[in-house]
Amino acid sequence: MRVLGYNRQRIRGNWKIYAENTRDNYHASLLHEFLVTFGLDRSTQVGGVKMDGRHRHSFTWAEAGSDSKEAVRQAYGEAHIRNDYLSLQEPALVKFYPEHGDRLNIAISTVFPASVFVQISNSMAVRQVRPRGLDEVEIFQTMLGYEDDTPEMTLHRLRQANLVGPAGLVSMEDGEAIEIAHRASRPDRDGTTVIELGGGGEISDRDYRVHDVPLRGFWSYYAELMGIEPDGAVR
Repeated sequence: MRVLGYNRQRIRGNWKIYAENTRDNYHASLLHEFLVTFGLDRSTQVGGVKMDGRHRHSFTWAEAGSDSKEAVRQAYGEAHIRNDYLSLQEPALVKFYPEHGDRLNIAISTVFPASVFVQISNSMAVRQVRPRGLDEVEIFQTMLGYEDDTPEMTLHRLRQANLVGPAGLVSMEDGEAIEIAHRASRPDRDGTTVIELGGGGEISDRDYRVHDVPLRGFWSYYAELMGIEPDGAVR
């Protein structure tokens, strides 16, 4: 491996909300119109999640070009997701070159509690989630390539890494969503709100992407460590 550079992003939100973000298969296809429009990350792609036995760590994955136009139309038709009214001056930004004999263009490994290993298209990075108090978190990202990369591939990785850098088209939306969620939770710290996607039930590996099991796995183990696990909780 070869280190290509570093960046930092400050987010005015609690670190655990960011931990949710990196474990959430489903949010990208709702929040990040850029990813959906150009086919980098859609819930209709072939993919899934695998976890360790206690659901602390998770591996989320998706295959490029694995969804049909009909599937995209059915899933996103009402949202008017289309790519014939947007164009890029640098089309290489969304180009994916398979490198490992597979079509994985999304591969995100989260290691409890605060490490993330990320492949988005051809960009690769390690993220360290650094809490800076209750109300702020810093994401320190190390961008990576391979020693035998051509100069063209190194440039390509750096371009795509900018999607998830501090001013990236993806990270700006993630940061804003985390800050909105954090502000909404601050007025009543003793209150509880539950928004169900997958709801209750077994926390287990899945071979599809519309679910919340890695998030529930994170909170399950966190509650156990903190001694706040409710009676009858599913592990």
